Amino acid sequence: MENSGFNISGEPLDVTDSAAIIVVGLSRGGTSVIAASLHALGMHIGDDFHQPNFEDVKLARAFRDRNWRQVKTIIQKYESEHDSFAWKLPDIHGQLSRVHKYCSNPRYIFVYRDIFAIAQRRALVHHVDMQTAMKDCVAGYTDILKFIKKSRPYSLHVSYEKLLQHKQEFAEILCKFCDVQADATNLEAVQNVIEPSPDAYIKWTKAVELRKRLKQEGYEGNLDIVNAQFLDGWAKKQADDSPIKVDIFVNQKLHGHAIANLHRQDLTEAGVSQLGHAGFHYEFSAEDIAQGDEVAVKIESTDLHIIGSPVFVHTQPS
Repeated sequence: MENSGFNISGEPLDVTDSAAIIVVGLSRGGTSVIAASLHALGMHIGDDFHQPNFEDVKLARAFRDRNWRQVKTIIQKYESEHDSFAWKLPDIHGQLSRVHKYCSNPRYIFVYRDIFAIAQRRALVHHVDMQTAMKDCVAGYTDILKFIKKSRPYSLHVSYEKLLQHKQEFAEILCKFCDVQADATNLEAVQNVIEPSPDAYIKWTKAVELRKRLKQEGYEGNLDIVNAQFLDGWAKKQADDSPIKVDIFVNQKLHGHAIANLHRQDLTEAGVSQLGHAGFHYEFSAEDIAQGDEVAVKIESTDLHIIGSPVFVHTQPS
């Protein structure tokens, strides 16, 4: 008997209501590739979402703010506008019973990944020990299994590791579960988005990590433009408009410094800075930068990259 790594359980509700396909797993546990696959099938996954994590921005914000009325309102809106829709949010595993009540016709895709792989990634990102990270993973999957035992929902269960090995089989069972025709176009579309560590996702996770660390240390900023002639951006302490310095690195070697004291009206208008004196500008000479060089900007005398740093530059102005 072969273990395919995929299984459909439960019975679909005998209703004509819009199907809400809810992707459930742990953070760093494979939910993004499921959401990407649903998007590849043409499924509505939110009015405002961003690749490569495919999270519905409005729904995620309402959920994380515990604004349950807003969560319910958004779900009702999607049910009225679409024959079916999907949404993915790793945080959801602790509130599945609540979400289940909000949907007229809920269906679930549960994705499971090796907990050591998830824990190892979490330990690096959140700077916790492996035992704590693995306990958190076990607790998360326990929440999911309790919900499944209690509610017995119509659901597709997916092994993340098997998904990477058997793309065709996954594409076929996903089409079946979503009531989508398993023709060559749809099967190919799903298989094309399945990658073990897509570059876009890796860059996104690194950016998230940098943003969190920068905020934790009391700073904020962004690298807006980098080319062979100059770079522009802004940086400041949170709740403090005193100018700070930044260090500029080329290929991981210190190249120079800049003071973030230039006026940026956009920062004032956005409420980031009262005075707006947080911009910086740094110029390179003709021989400083070559195609593909890595340029990084850090808060002075720290290892804190500002958002958007490091980047590999092009020799033409952007």
